Amino acid sequence: TDQACNDPRIRRRPEPALYDLKMSVRKGAIIMRYAKLERIVKTYYDNLAAGRITARKCLDCGAVEWPPLLGCNTCGSTNMEWIDMSGKGKMVQMVMPSPITMRPEMEDIKPYCLAVVETEEGNAVNVMVRGVNRKNRKLVEEMIPADVHAVIIPRDGYDTVIFELDNIPEPPAKK
Repeated sequence: TDQACNDPRIRRRPEPALYDLKMSVRKGAIIMRYAKLERIVKTYYDNLAAGRITARKCLDCGAVEWPPLLGCNTCGSTNMEWIDMSGKGKMVQMVMPSPITMRPEMEDIKPYCLAVVETEEGNAVNVMVRGVNRKNRKLVEEMIPADVHAVIIPRDGYDTVIFELDNIPEPPAKK
C-alpha cells in the first residue's frame, strides 16, 4: 500500500516532483530510475564528448559540485546551474597505488598516483593524476601543492576526466 505515514521515525521517500521517480519491472526485478539525475549524468557525459568539463554550481550558496550532482553537498539546495570548469587545480595530497590495486585496464594511464585535487572552482576531489611514478615520487611530494590540469580521455566507450601534472620532474641521472 502507498498510504501516508505520520510516524516521524519512518524515513520518507523523496518527493516525486524532485526526483521524477519512475519504476518498472524487468525480469522480476524492480528498476528505479531517477529521471532528473539521469539527465544530469547524460548532460555531463555529452559535454565531455564535446570537449567540455562541466560542473554544477549552487545558486544559493555558490558551492561547485564536480562530478556534478543533483543537489548541493554544502547546503542541500537543488537550485543549481551548469558551469564550465577551467580544468586547473592544485594537487594537495597523493598516494601511490600499490601492486595489489593496479589493474590491467589502467595500463594506458600509467604512470599515475591517486590524489586529492583542489580545483580552481573551489572543490576538492579524489582523482588520478598522471605523471607520477616511483622514480619521481619524492620530487613530486616536494612540489605539493603541485599545479595540475584536467584532461579528457576515452575509456571503454565513454569519456572521463583525469588530471596531469603541469610540470613533471625528472630525477637526476645516475652517475
